[in-house]
Amino acid sequence: MTLMTFVTVESLQDALKQLFLIDAIDENGTITRIGKTMSELPLEPSLARTLIEANEYDCLTQALTVPAMLSVEWMKMMKTDEDDELRCKTEKIRHTRFECV
Repeated sequence: MTLMTFVTVESLQDALKQLFLIDAIDENGTITRIGKTMSELPLEPSLARTLIEANEYDCLTQALTVPAMLSVEWMKMMKTDEDDELRCKTEKIRHTRFECV
């Protein structure tokens, strides 16, 4: 057995264990009712399970913040002075290129 095969098997076992712990699959590896619902959500299993549970406790609105924040690419949200500088240079180039003389 190669190292790559070992890592893949270990990763698969870990993934199945995690799915079992959040009741997405049963002890036989069969998908559960909760697992079926989770599969319909475009989220990682743990976040899908969180939202299902939040719905049961009538706090879905508050819980939706968690997957929303985790799915945002933070680097795109953070504005820097370099971004402003680049934007200004781009605008100058754009305006000079299309200026009518």
